[in-house]
Amino acid sequence: MFSNLREDVSKYYIKALSLRSYFIFKVKKHHEKSTNNKLLMIKTYLSKTSIFKAFAAICIFGISISGCTSKKKTPMETTDTTENELTMLVGTYTSGTSKGIYSYRFNEEDGTATPLSDTEVENPSYLVPSADGKFVYAVSEFNNTQAAANAFAFNKEKGTLQLLNSQQTGGEDPCYIIASGNNVITANYSGGSISVFPIAKDGSLLPASDIIQFKGTGVDKERQEKPHLHCVRITPDGKYLFADDLGTDQIHKFIINPAANAENKEAFLKEGSPAAFKVKAGSGPAI
Repeated sequence: MFSNLREDVSKYYIKALSLRSYFIFKVKKHHEKSTNNKLLMIKTYLSKTSIFKAFAAICIFGISISGCTSKKKTPMETTDTTENELTMLVGTYTSGTSKGIYSYRFNEEDGTATPLSDTEVENPSYLVPSADGKFVYAVSEFNNTQAAANAFAFNKEKGTLQLLNSQQTGGEDPCYIIASGNNVITANYSGGSISVFPIAKDGSLLPASDIIQFKGTGVDKERQEKPHLHCVRITPDGKYLFADDLGTDQIHKFIINPAANAENKEAFLKEGSPAAFKVKAGSGPAI
């Protein structure tokens, strides 16, 4: 099934990306009366530079709606989904001919993907939906002041994205982004930092409320010359955030303040105890 998916996706502006040999899947299902919501995240690891920092993300959303018709439609008319169809978002690098983010109707049974729309945004190498699926947040991975986090309103049925706004990350090469409650967090690879953005009521991002900078080096002088924050993840209970530092062989721990929001301006993250966990020298924790 996924070989077909790779073939279909490769036709649409991401031929410059070199797929590596494995996928990681995360499946989340919610059951509500007549609606079955699914979230399937496929993180596809890509080989772009010698330090293996480059990767793209594919997010797949699906909603099964009662009363769907069996009438055949053209690709652009196919805006509703059935039980075996999901709406898929593909983030890319835009140094070649790619425009940015592409959406598809993905069929779980036969692995085919039908193009729906495209959204112009630079280097959206990683993206994530909000918990309610109404918004999508994507990085713009640059090694300069163009590095940013972008907020989009998302129409799951039509597969369309509307840019709400962008905010500078204050750290170069944001390569990972997550949404948690009223905040969005990025891991900034070359910046050696993580950035926290409060979410406004309309889903847009406010300027970074906190940029946490790390220090240190690792034993590999080529790729561990400084901190390289590669990933941020939240524990299932929502109490802690862990940040993988490829550059210093550490996993940083933070306590989450779930009450933090744009109005009260409370800090979202507090240093945990211990502040970090050391891993094998040279192993470079990434995800």
